[in-house]
Amino acid sequence: DMSDSYVGKIEELVFRRCINLKYVKYAGNINSIHAKAFRGCTSLLPGKLPAELKSIGSTAFSFLMDAEEIVLPDSVRDVASDFLFYSTGIKRIRFEGTPRNYKIACETLLTADGKTAVTFPINADVGDYTLPDGVSRIDTKAFRDIENMRTAILCDTLEEIAEEKWMQTRVTKKMLSEEESAELSDCLLQVEKG
Repeated sequence: DMSDSYVGKIEELVFRRCINLKYVKYAGNINSIHAKAFRGCTSLLPGKLPAELKSIGSTAFSFLMDAEEIVLPDSVRDVASDFLFYSTGIKRIRFEGTPRNYKIACETLLTADGKTAVTFPINADVGDYTLPDGVSRIDTKAFRDIENMRTAILCDTLEEIAEEKWMQTRVTKKMLSEEESAELSDCLLQVEKG
């Protein structure tokens, strides 16, 4: 229980592998959750994150197994694309309020302008996925280890796919015309060769 605390940030590795940690009551003035802060807290249900939260570091909430969603405050300005790394329980990312810096489309966390795909929940109920129109960049690790994705259709506006893009994501062609299938195969070969 940090609710009466004056803690402004949760440092790296503070709660790492606290596998029985289920709930955290955050101090209201926490503005940063650093890399790996709750990494390996497999039972954690993140709960209501601090309203003043501005940034979430790399793998901060990785390996969550019991939580089905994470609700981000609208104050968040910087989210690492792998902040939910291998959190196989997570099916949804949503916001409390209306964020200024991000939005969600097709279960994908996007920058507010819709041009960068930041991350995607690993266990989202998506078989056939279409990248939202207007996305020009897929961030590093944005679609890493997505187990339920069978088909990925990339939009015409896509210009850049960052490193470690589709690692361990099973992508196959399905219900595409021959021309679309050939284009997707060429694109995926380029992605796999990266």
